[in-house]
Amino acid sequence: MEEIERIGKTYGFPIHLTIYPREVFDRDLHTDPFLREVLRNHVLIKGAEHFFEKAVR
Repeated sequence: MEEIERIGKTYGFPIHLTIYPREVFDRDLHTDPFLREVLRNHVLIKGAEHFFEKAVR
């Protein structure tokens, strides 16, 4: 996590990391306000395959 935040500083933009356990992500993807915000407006770097499998349904 620290390495990714350092990369953001190097390029002059903030990176905020939030980690959800997979079972919470699966259960709350379409109801959790934070996850809905991520669906609409953010970039996912790690775990993209699982994210898209769940989000596209």
